[in-house]
Amino acid sequence: MPPTRTPPPLAAGPPAGRPTRAAPVTDWRTAPLTGRDDTLREVLRQLETPDGPPVVLTGAAGVGKSRLLREVGRRWLGDARTVLPVLASSAAQAVPYGALASHLPSDAATPEPRDLARQVAATVRRRAAGGSLLVTVDDAHLLDDRSAEVVRELHGAPACRLLLAVRDDTVPPDLVAGLLDRPDTARVAVPPLSRPGTRALAEAAMAGPLGVSTEAFLWHKSGGNPLFLRELLWSARNSGTIRQAGGVWVLTDTPPEPTTRLREIVSYHLDRMPAPARHALELVALGEPLCLAVLTRAAGAEPVAALRDMTLVVVEDAQARCAHPMYGEVLREQLPEAEAAGRFRELVEAAGARPDAVDPVRLALWAVAGDAPVGVDALVRAGRLAAARFDFVLAERLARAALEVGDRLDVQLLLADALGGQGRRHHAEVLLAALSLGLTEERDLVRVAVARASHYFFGGRRLREAIEVLEHARSRTADPLLDAEIGALLAGLHAYNCDYPSAVRVSEDVLARDGLDPATRLGALVTGSLNRAVTGKAAAALAAVEEGRQLACAHPERRMVATRLAVSRCYALHYSGRLREAEAEAREGYEAVVREERFTEAATWAALLVGRLITRGRLVSAAAVGAEAVSLHHGHDEVQSLPLALAECALASAMAGDLGTSRRCLDRLERDVDSAPHPYRGVAMRARAWLAVRDGDLAQARTMLVESADLGRAAGSHTWEVTAAHDLARIGAADLAADRLAALSGQIEGALLPAMLAHAVAVRHADPDGLDRASVALAGIGADLLAAEAACQAALAFRAAGRQRPATLAALRAQLLWAGCEQVRTPGLDPEVFVLSERERQVATQVAGGRSTKETARRLFLSARTVDNHLARVYRRLGVAGRDELAGLLVCAVTGPDTSGSGPAPDPGCRRGTPRPTRRSR
Repeated sequence: MPPTRTPPPLAAGPPAGRPTRAAPVTDWRTAPLTGRDDTLREVLRQLETPDGPPVVLTGAAGVGKSRLLREVGRRWLGDARTVLPVLASSAAQAVPYGALASHLPSDAATPEPRDLARQVAATVRRRAAGGSLLVTVDDAHLLDDRSAEVVRELHGAPACRLLLAVRDDTVPPDLVAGLLDRPDTARVAVPPLSRPGTRALAEAAMAGPLGVSTEAFLWHKSGGNPLFLRELLWSARNSGTIRQAGGVWVLTDTPPEPTTRLREIVSYHLDRMPAPARHALELVALGEPLCLAVLTRAAGAEPVAALRDMTLVVVEDAQARCAHPMYGEVLREQLPEAEAAGRFRELVEAAGARPDAVDPVRLALWAVAGDAPVGVDALVRAGRLAAARFDFVLAERLARAALEVGDRLDVQLLLADALGGQGRRHHAEVLLAALSLGLTEERDLVRVAVARASHYFFGGRRLREAIEVLEHARSRTADPLLDAEIGALLAGLHAYNCDYPSAVRVSEDVLARDGLDPATRLGALVTGSLNRAVTGKAAAALAAVEEGRQLACAHPERRMVATRLAVSRCYALHYSGRLREAEAEAREGYEAVVREERFTEAATWAALLVGRLITRGRLVSAAAVGAEAVSLHHGHDEVQSLPLALAECALASAMAGDLGTSRRCLDRLERDVDSAPHPYRGVAMRARAWLAVRDGDLAQARTMLVESADLGRAAGSHTWEVTAAHDLARIGAADLAADRLAALSGQIEGALLPAMLAHAVAVRHADPDGLDRASVALAGIGADLLAAEAACQAALAFRAAGRQRPATLAALRAQLLWAGCEQVRTPGLDPEVFVLSERERQVATQVAGGRSTKETARRLFLSARTVDNHLARVYRRLGVAGRDELAGLLVCAVTGPDTSGSGPAPDPGCRRGTPRPTRRSR
């Protein structure tokens, strides 16, 4: 293997003259072992027997065997325990006893190798001073013969254990091989890190959380190999391609290139492959994920089987991939252009028998790269699918290939879409302007107008120009079907323009027509479902979503249709009071697109999830996801969701108390986003109001919330208005809140508005029973933080009225709900109201859930006696007499008692006057 450059550890500072953009702080040689708990536990278990057989760690290069050896040695050290670390290397392999040079006896007088080996072994054993000795041999396959003989002499010595690390793809010396091949030798495989383990290791090195797309890039590029991960982070740091955004590490638009050292490591292994196997692996590298049947047809069964035996490819769901992403990258770089074209033609020919087994985008790309014949229709279809996946570079390549076959309008429109998607707006605009000249067919004019409007909006946020282009085209169109096609897009633009009445009117007009093209109806359902959701018509919105989902299956080229329908569904569920369902669907959708690395859609899902978490009261989680949502937009915003992501992150951060992040997000909104109307503005105004609340300026906060509600009313968005109006009740402006919410009665379907209105009215009249009922209602729909605030207010009002028992129940409900809200502090939450300490709440919750004292003690890391002491105080403070009564009281606290009297409803678990509990009953 040629000599390689060894980069300094990540802890070293940046190169001279380069500004510090990232500051990894961990030297991985001494960092805590990450992601290896199970493997470490297994090795230590194998070493428990004093005179047991050798233990061998096996794994690929760079997988972390050396780090694991050091950790085992560190844990082995102790009383009467000695560790002898032996490091073999290719440099020392040429020198007899090279790996043991520092352990040779100074008085060695005999030249006989075997006698000298015995002397070295005896010297090593003496160093153990009669205690147990652990000899760790790193890279044992590189031991010279003399050192290997010493290791063999050490094996079998009293109280001496051997731990060797060997690379999978090597042939060790005969003496070492003899130890490895013993039937009693314990082999422990060291696999690549899992995805969570890779993330944890990278975050430890960077001393901060990773963005979603950054984590996915590092996972797929490193394949869980710690050495590869280290090199990637080193490259990112030195190239300045990793930076912090909102406290999250994100990569810039130009990901880091693997280091020369990393490429040389991979090339060293690939260059030793047999020619047929390398040919097959090159096909996989160019076509992955590649249908196994297509690969076998192109390369033959024997080379494919050899690749699988050498673990160079993995096959999942009949699709073959390179076992490590770097294999494919290096092979693609090394393959000459002419040979690569030939491989692509082989793939096209092999796929001819199984066209349905290959993605049409990939098949078209193979044909273009291999200069194989392909029709215009196939290229246009593939280009549209590539654009729908936001791969605009590939879409342009396919469009230009189609132009060489036939210059058609649909090809030119595809090219304009691809250019605009890459940010080359001027080129796209010139092309579209040229296309609109000389067209006479009404349908062609409409198609160009729709393309120009989409370009104006998605390419540059030029909303008014987009609407004007569509309105002009609509005024010149006599065909009702073409008019409907324009209307489907126009309705969405009206919504972005905060003109929901016009958006509803246009979308409903389109959906009322018969004989619509399925694609046009699908577009109208997408915009219509959202318009219905934000105006409070949940049932109609959900029905439109279901119809749209059925149509979407036939139109995969429609960009983000499924995501937009899901957004509409979440809004409809949320504002109708089904908050738990809305959060669950938003979380599930977000996690799904992240797993599939559809990061443009992930940005939209993340912003959507933030809003659901805020209303549920998970403010810390909301702020974290908000930072992820912003980081996913670094350098691009294809679907215009960055303003909303910034506003939601600002709101969540302000409510959670992270005022610095909130202000940075709001500053970026003012600096980078134009002043056109947009639905984010109401959210941003709420964020500013909560910043004022945190600063103690309630008068300013009240003004801003009124302005936010007014923006919602002006836009015709009832849901926008109701959220801001209820915030007024939370900061003490109950009169304003109750009046505005009462005026909205009947405008929004579901349980959310009635619960918020009941809360505002109860605050207005300082009604403890009303506050208590509002708290139960808000908890019932999943608004846990709002319910906790209302319960706190109810507890204070009950105490002021001298009604201690319902006050205790309300305070207990507030505390239980607050614990599930990540224990955030808001103006409406006063922990001084709580009747239990935090530890007492934990004990009470565990015991009420049916756990014994011992189980509770084990879960909370307490002694049983301490649990009993806490439990006694809980019984005394709550006025209950045993576990059953405690469980019943907690149920009463959450579901709401009958507060018309002085105590809870006549439930067996809520009785009073029961004898004091004995130690056994506790």
